[in-house]
Amino acid sequence: MYGIQTYMPSEFALLVREYHDGSYPVLAYYIAKVLSYMPIFSLDGMLLLAVAYWMIGLAPTAGRFMRTLFTGALVEAMVASLGIAVCSISPSYAVALTITGPLLTIYSMTGGLFTNVAMLPDWIRWVQYLSWFRFGYESFIVNEWTYEKYSNITCTVAHGKIAESCERTGLEVIENLNFHPSNIYFNWMCMLAYTLANYCVGYIALVARVQKHR
Repeated sequence: MYGIQTYMPSEFALLVREYHDGSYPVLAYYIAKVLSYMPIFSLDGMLLLAVAYWMIGLAPTAGRFMRTLFTGALVEAMVASLGIAVCSISPSYAVALTITGPLLTIYSMTGGLFTNVAMLPDWIRWVQYLSWFRFGYESFIVNEWTYEKYSNITCTVAHGKIAESCERTGLEVIENLNFHPSNIYFNWMCMLAYTLANYCVGYIALVARVQKHR
């Protein structure tokens, strides 16, 4: 997100001049920027996931590996689309950074990474459904812990003792985090929908700003 905000604001003056000179429409510029960012902010994450997946020793099946990569790609797409939308709305780089900081903090705090989503206060619990942290984290958890290897977890500690508190199955792990095993496809649809919505909002905001600056 911060990488996008470094480039787009600096190009705004050039976009305004060339648009009003009739060189190209805003839509052409916008689509070109979106397409140019896609490989930059997707291939690096997928490469990192591909390496980390096998180094960590996650479920060694092709289907789960591909679902992990697809989830990561959707997370990056959603983040990139929000970065473009914020840049399109903001009048300057400084304003874009001011908006982005609090958004990242709120989304990360409510996404389930640092606290169980069931423990969130009622007044802020709804924010998790705007967070790619929630959608991505739940999808990763469900994809891994529904693997048949975790249908019976051995809860032994040192000297063969049985742990007093232990989830016995992968399903218990998922439920303990207040996630649902069937949500992975729902999360994918939500991330895709939010990505498209962010791009639409960004385009409308950019057109309005360009037409205003004559």
